[in-house]
Amino acid sequence: VAAPKDAPAKLTPQASRWLEPVIENFGQIADSAHAPLLRAMMKPLEILHEARADVARVPSVMLVRNGPVVALGRGMVREYVEMTPRIFQRWIVRAMREGRYEYVERPSLIVQRKGVDNYYHWMIEFLPKILASDWDGEERRAEVASFGSPFIESSIDYLGLSENVRAVHDTSALIFAEAYLPRFVNKGGPRDTRIDGYFCELHDRITARTSAPSTGRGRVIFVDRGDAGTRRLLNREALLAVLERHDIEPVLMTGRTIAEQAEIFAGADAIIGIHGAALTNLMFARKGTKVLEIIPAALVPRIRCYMDLSAVGGLGYSAYVEENEMLERENFNLDMARFTRCLEEFLEAARG
Repeated sequence: VAAPKDAPAKLTPQASRWLEPVIENFGQIADSAHAPLLRAMMKPLEILHEARADVARVPSVMLVRNGPVVALGRGMVREYVEMTPRIFQRWIVRAMREGRYEYVERPSLIVQRKGVDNYYHWMIEFLPKILASDWDGEERRAEVASFGSPFIESSIDYLGLSENVRAVHDTSALIFAEAYLPRFVNKGGPRDTRIDGYFCELHDRITARTSAPSTGRGRVIFVDRGDAGTRRLLNREALLAVLERHDIEPVLMTGRTIAEQAEIFAGADAIIGIHGAALTNLMFARKGTKVLEIIPAALVPRIRCYMDLSAVGGLGYSAYVEENEMLERENFNLDMARFTRCLEEFLEAARG
């Protein structure tokens, strides 16, 4: 498959590092009756944003699950609830009612906003800004609230970012006397899955840290969503039988540390999975690893995040679009005959 006709012929210096592997990767995307090319992929990934994030100082900020909101000071917190946009209100009310909030007097960097409890957004958007935020002062480090998400602290430990994070708070709200917020350039909201230049420094760190060699046995894994709350396969048992016949290992990510998940993805020669947050771990896969993402057709117009992540990492990405209708909670049936043909085509390329 050739690169799209509208792919830029000449790359700007700041973009070349990212666009070149993306355009090269288009040649690896399967385009056949068994693995239709995603309609959302007709333009190459563009990461034109600066590699460092400008930071703005904001006095008196409250951080809740939906993001940072400007507060009015310690004495006005309860009164402020009445003037807070409805999107934040329930989180502030809950924190005040349960007494689960903390005051932070020292200057602190805040990288969190709505979507922080989503693994993809945390790893791709928020965590990189801890490294990329450009501000002065050795003691000005990030303060992070986990909001009950174990991967937040686990990822900080695994990637060696403890020196950049002063504390991880297990609380429902943080109130800062002096906060520093990085700009979220051209972000359209929590559903905006685009990768920007802030990911660069973190990706370099991941590449240096993830060094699991190939097994040499053509190890293929299937990232199982059998215990997920949404987007589950209704004919999962039929799929597992097909996977077993082709010596493909199903793996669940639930309950594993970031280090364990990274080891699994780095040790695979090919990765198959239904669109979901667990595929964020493609950031740990070795360059050249083959990827087959299963995507319900209804999601295609707005989904390209794992194609982009694969392109950044130099992975061989392809996609299978399932045309069966999504039912309640985005659950669906897989057309097993059609998918099996796609799988065999994929494995032939992956295992050589």
